[in-house]
Amino acid sequence: RIYPNPIAAFTAPPVCLSSPISFTDNSSINSTDTISNWYWNFGDGTILPTTLTTVYHTYTSPGVYIPYLTVQSTFGCQNTLPGPDTVRIEKLQAGFSELQQKICGSTTLLLTDTSYSYFGINNYQWNFGDGTTGNGNTVSHVYTTTGTYNIQLIITGISGCIDTIVKPI
Repeated sequence: RIYPNPIAAFTAPPVCLSSPISFTDNSSINSTDTISNWYWNFGDGTILPTTLTTVYHTYTSPGVYIPYLTVQSTFGCQNTLPGPDTVRIEKLQAGFSELQQKICGSTTLLLTDTSYSYFGINNYQWNFGDGTTGNGNTVSHVYTTTGTYNIQLIITGISGCIDTIVKPI
């Protein structure tokens, strides 16, 4: 008797570094046979044999990974399939430098983004700590009142991941 191979299929959404990602099996088999074993290869050297249809994995390095799923039927028939798309793991690290220009009665700050992103940044939001905000990777702001201000930069990556840094100046 000839048994059909199972049809492997699964999905995995994009994720930020150090966040667990869910892999969900959508495999099927066209017979009275059933799928009994799943072998998840996450593309980073980790292989997980399991009997679960949904598993979680945390990538430790940013990059692009090609996960594979091998499904095996109770009769021993196997099918291996790469993921429907690559898994993109983003790493964001917000940072900025400042250059001060002091003039009698005010200080002008030139703030320059020094953030790191594996895939790129598409949004920069600044909070100058005095009730005003700005946008862009380089901004200028004038302070007219003496004091220490907590300047916040929130970056959003192309991936949708977000990181924030706050510096007192």
